[in-house]
Amino acid sequence: MDYNGGMNIGEFYTPEKTSIITLLSQVEVKVLNLFKRKKDLPNTTFGKVKLFGRRWSTSVKASITLWGKEYSLNCILIAEKEHPEINQGQEDVFRRFTQNSSYISKGVERIVADYFGTTDAALLTSKFGPYELMISPNAECAIVANNADDEEMDDVLPGLAVVIYPKMAIFTEEDYSEYVLFSGSDEIKAELYGGE
Repeated sequence: MDYNGGMNIGEFYTPEKTSIITLLSQVEVKVLNLFKRKKDLPNTTFGKVKLFGRRWSTSVKASITLWGKEYSLNCILIAEKEHPEINQGQEDVFRRFTQNSSYISKGVERIVADYFGTTDAALLTSKFGPYELMISPNAECAIVANNADDEEMDDVLPGLAVVIYPKMAIFTEEDYSEYVLFSGSDEIKAELYGGE
């Protein structure tokens, strides 16, 4: 019985095809290792942290009060590709966030109200649901939130990211995450740091 479907295996594994197959298998192994890589480590600032891919999740939560409602935020730290450790800048920006949360909340309320075009607190809390504090390897810090702006979309709109440091700005969660994870979007970099 012919298990090769009538194909000569020697025809399939030419040097050109072998190098492509080898490359694809190496990529597959790296992708699998990236998603399998989990480490539990203690950290003095963030408590118990777990690395999954390039994201550290922490046992410590941040909190912020917006429009009279307190939100508990999961802290997510993004690791660099080459050096997956939590860095000093990430610890410092988290401390600044916790020490200045009342000042930060006023800025977040203002930028979110401008984005949605209203100052109605009840409406804003129904549209903007913060759930995460994301800190990049460059110590950029953003509050990530659900966006329920369009009734027709029923909460399927992309989330929002309100950047706190280095400068207050608001982006879609998708654009900001792409910028943080893949060094994308020159527009975001220009808005946060100035320049073209």
